[in-house]
Amino acid sequence: MRIQAPGLAVLGLLALCYPVLVYAGLQHLPPWLVGAGLLGLTGLRLAMSPRHSPFVVAGWLAAVALLGLLFISPLDGIRLYPVLVSLTLGAVFTASLIHPPSAIERIARLSEPTLSPAGVVYTRNVTIVWIAFFLLNASISTWTAVYASLATWTLYNGLVSYIAIGILFGAELLVRRRMMRGR
Repeated sequence: MRIQAPGLAVLGLLALCYPVLVYAGLQHLPPWLVGAGLLGLTGLRLAMSPRHSPFVVAGWLAAVALLGLLFISPLDGIRLYPVLVSLTLGAVFTASLIHPPSAIERIARLSEPTLSPAGVVYTRNVTIVWIAFFLLNASISTWTAVYASLATWTLYNGLVSYIAIGILFGAELLVRRRMMRGR
């Protein structure tokens, strides 16, 4: 299944709004219905992305469904979805260290195809920083899912974590530009 870029952008925006959709949905609907709708959106997003194989789609859907089944309340499974996302991103970045080039090196080469050896080392180190970030984010997301109120979970996973991602991305970009000017 192939989708046009605007449709994929809308699905991406919905994915970014996941915590807010959960919060709003749970104000008016039972948790199982919210979970089913979000599971459907996740499947649609994965299926329509040209980068994902049917096996990846099936794996993600199974993982999300399993989260819901492993916990007494469907709400627990719904609230653990951001944890799954952070752990998956951490695993992808870790795999890129084992099978180079690193994730950040691949991104950097989009704008600078002839990356210097120092640039390769730098991007490897930044990949390690992102892995640490994803693990920390998964830990905090887990805590908010298990111990915090739905409002706190929504605030962290729907705003604070995105701000933290933006700060890390912006800081890395500034350091990289400074490093590139210095060579």
